[in-house]
Amino acid sequence: IKRVVSTSIVEIEHLNRDYREKLPASRVKKVKGDMTLYEAKKLAARDDEEFLVEEILKYQTDEEGDPKFLVKWFGWPTEDSSWEYPDTLKDLEAFKVFL
Repeated sequence: IKRVVSTSIVEIEHLNRDYREKLPASRVKKVKGDMTLYEAKKLAARDDEEFLVEEILKYQTDEEGDPKFLVKWFGWPTEDSSWEYPDTLKDLEAFKVFL
């Protein structure tokens, strides 16, 4: 939470995306105990509508010869990795590291 706007509205700064937004305070989840920034980002990634690429694990082509990549998602276990086509991914840095 960046600031409390009113008793029912808070302004948050997203950990995994570079922007702020105002939300009803009822949508903010309380977390017990201390948490590192890494743990907070991991938790935020699980609740986000967009997922962050942690790593590209493998490459293969589909039946038509189109490339697809096995993506390890940030904040998710390896068994939740999924095959994705390049046009669905925004993280070009992950491609550079993989290549």
